[in-house]
Amino acid sequence: MLIEKLKHLESLIEERNERKSSERVIQTLSQRQEELEKLATEWQSLSALASNMGMVNHTALSQLKSLSLSPSWVSLNRNEGQSVLRDMQTIISQIHDDLVEEWNKIREQSPSAGLYSRARFLMYVGDPNVRSQLQSLDNSIRQIAHRDLPTSNQYLQWQQRISELEQVIRDHLPDMVPAVERFFDKLTEGNATLKDVTPEIMEWCHNHDLTPRISLSFSDRV
Repeated sequence: MLIEKLKHLESLIEERNERKSSERVIQTLSQRQEELEKLATEWQSLSALASNMGMVNHTALSQLKSLSLSPSWVSLNRNEGQSVLRDMQTIISQIHDDLVEEWNKIREQSPSAGLYSRARFLMYVGDPNVRSQLQSLDNSIRQIAHRDLPTSNQYLQWQQRISELEQVIRDHLPDMVPAVERFFDKLTEGNATLKDVTPEIMEWCHNHDLTPRISLSFSDRV
């Protein structure tokens, strides 16, 4: 009788241990799944932006996929699983830093200084509707450009706004030869002098009814 009770108790203990072991396995795998989903969300966001910026990193993507399918990832050994997690986080962090560096280069070069110079010129000579369009587009472009790293949708919006700015300028800006462009660059920056007002400039301004709207003033510059 005693032996039977002991066997029954052993059976109950073994069943309990198996149940606890099973619960630990489920808990571990569930936690890994949450971690993987979190990384996947972060990566998908960066991947979409990388694609739009022309920086699709196939090597990094392949590395991430390999790590997510690694036997160590689903291993019940916590250290092995955490090691894979850290490797994946390192790759994603590097991709993020690469995108930030590329974004800094892009926003420094676009919109070009020439495009903004033409936009400033239109702000002076354009009608109120054109000025309103330019101000709205400029605000939108600058707002996104001030971000350390835009989302994929924000980057596409930034490109679209620049295209719209270019279209407004093409539709409303008078034809300008290089000499006229240089003159108005200096004028809008407050650096134009009488030396810059050549017969060619005077003729162009007269033909576009701008002579009454341009004034020069004394300066302390020598």
